[in-house]
Amino acid sequence: MAQQHTTSLRLRLRYRFDNLVAGGTAPLVGWLAVACLTVVVPASAVLVWADRAAPTTLSGRLTAVWVSVGQPSRSVARSAPRSTCWPR
Repeated sequence: MAQQHTTSLRLRLRYRFDNLVAGGTAPLVGWLAVACLTVVVPASAVLVWADRAAPTTLSGRLTAVWVSVGQPSRSVARSAPRSTCWPR
């Protein structure tokens, strides 16, 4: 009779994470970008839809979400000190 091996969800997730880290920097940065976007895009959508001054059309609101998703990276680049390598 064959034995069934059951592994916990924690062990399976740890195994997948270890494989991801072993894959190198590019996949790790890619997953980090996906994780960040899964938080930033819905938060931006909620903020745009809750704003009374936001455009009333769907395309206008989607454009506002797109602009607000890209906004944090621009503000960080503008607020960086002159001695850094950020392009201006």
